[in-house]
Amino acid sequence: MDDKYPNQPNTSSNGLARAGTGVGRALLRRCPFCGAKHIFENWFTLKKQCPGCGSVFEPEDGYMLGSYVVNLGLTAVIGVLFAVSVVFGTDLSVIAVQIAAVVLVVGLPLFLYGYSQLFWICIDLVFNSTQKFDPAQAAGRAHHHHA
Repeated sequence: MDDKYPNQPNTSSNGLARAGTGVGRALLRRCPFCGAKHIFENWFTLKKQCPGCGSVFEPEDGYMLGSYVVNLGLTAVIGVLFAVSVVFGTDLSVIAVQIAAVVLVVGLPLFLYGYSQLFWICIDLVFNSTQKFDPAQAAGRAHHHHA
């Protein structure tokens, strides 16, 4: 990694350990590699690189497409749990349940957007090393890509 970044990414050889540590950090909206804060431009936009360790968050074009699947899956699971709990646990009117459901299915994916990107990186860390996120690797690919 570059000397200009203060943090070292978690390069544990155990993929589940890398991912587990990453998920804990992702829940706090921190870098899954080093735990640095301030990795988002705003609620939705992940910076290109971690300000702490320099890891590149999107190492290749289309990389974040998997985060949509994560977001959809989380929304579906939470939506079903919500529906079951409302149907069996409350006596709300049908219209109240419908309003709550619409708010949930529209609001939840927006709320989870940044988290799902970080969770997608964590899923990748189960199977792949942190090497492809290294800024030196990413820079090398960028140079080859334009040659």
